[in-house]
Amino acid sequence: MLTERSIQHGQDIYICFVDHEKAFDRVDWKKLMHALRRIGVDWKDRRLIGNLYMGQKVRIIIEEEFSEPGVIGRGVRQGCPLSPILFNIYIEELVREAMEEVKEGIKVGGRLTKALRFADDQAMLAGIPKRGYRK
Repeated sequence: MLTERSIQHGQDIYICFVDHEKAFDRVDWKKLMHALRRIGVDWKDRRLIGNLYMGQKVRIIIEEEFSEPGVIGRGVRQGCPLSPILFNIYIEELVREAMEEVKEGIKVGGRLTKALRFADDQAMLAGIPKRGYRK
């Protein structure tokens, strides 16, 4: 639909698609906590989330024997109802930081749109009006 509208308005559109493979496993908790603070999540809730995620340990069972405990240092928990929300907050923070100096994008409903996201996929947008185009 975006490309269709861009053609109708005589505007070139450039789209860069990014698939953040394994992105849920790579969430940096410190950056996540910073993002939660920046968007105004109460300190008690941040502490609760931090206690849930930080300091996790894992042991692996191999042939009925447990490994030594290992520390999990990043990622969100698979199956946790909070994980998709936390991931969205985290990825929004990364995109905000990456795109804050970028002036390019396309106008959608009068608003400049620089990126679209769905789950762990992202599309970054840029458009340049065609020369000599008149309505």
